Amino acid sequence: VLRNIGYTLSNKTDIKKELSQVNNGGAIEGYDLYIFDGVMPQVLPDDGAVWFINPSKDPVGTSLEIGNKESAEVGSPFYMIPAVSSDSDAYKTLTKNIGKRNIAVGEYRPLYTSDSKKYEEIFTCNNQAVMMAGKENNVRVICLSLDIHMTNLPMLIDFPLMVNNMLTYSLPDVVEQRSFNVGQTVKFSAPVGATEVE
Repeated sequence: VLRNIGYTLSNKTDIKKELSQVNNGGAIEGYDLYIFDGVMPQVLPDDGAVWFINPSKDPVGTSLEIGNKESAEVGSPFYMIPAVSSDSDAYKTLTKNIGKRNIAVGEYRPLYTSDSKKYEEIFTCNNQAVMMAGKENNVRVICLSLDIHMTNLPMLIDFPLMVNNMLTYSLPDVVEQRSFNVGQTVKFSAPVGATEVE
């Protein structure tokens, strides 16, 4: 999914994928996006966006906490749906085009945060958060507390839509528009670690 979505993003970013084992010490650095699927770094990267997928413990460097595993009964899955509607840009971006369809989930771990000013619920299962998004010192963080293999997401159009939404949130355009009027204020999103703007 990342490779195919990468083709559509090639006009604004050069996507290069590197698979790596989590290092034994210090910070991992040098990338725009870090995806930790079932593993945890020792230090939260501070130079790009971070995705924690199916974390085995509380995501390092964040105020996120993982609860105990909830398992659905055979034939009666949980369903992942957008959380209670929010006007935030993060919520609107991450839930765009994903409705209340049947995203079936076999098991998940509820997500909590000790700092609701930093993180917000994006998707829930059984009225418990399973995806939260927020920022740690300008690093955009998304946490999805379930194993994608234990869902029917890979068989649904929602999966590439969700990954595309996650990329759009994690790697926002520096400038949202290309045409301006004289005297108009220009808003931009400086990439994490940017030290100079011309």
